[in-house]
Amino acid sequence: MFDMTVSNNTEEGVLEQNLSGGGFYNPLTFSGNGGAPLLCDAFSVAFGDAGTIQGEACKNITKGAGKAPNLRIPNTH
Repeated sequence: MFDMTVSNNTEEGVLEQNLSGGGFYNPLTFSGNGGAPLLCDAFSVAFGDAGTIQGEACKNITKGAGKAPNLRIPNTH
């Protein structure tokens, strides 16, 4: 996402799940959403400027340049 506004959702602004990967690049605007502006499940990753989104709820998020996400997928074959 780049130069986007996510607003007035009844739940989360953006939901990442099921091994999703999302890039978020400023300028971004999140407002009026019922839940977190960005919510990720345990197996999804957010990158870019995602760490600057106030109130984000992602375990696997790159919050600095060159920092790799900590993502382990158990029981894969």
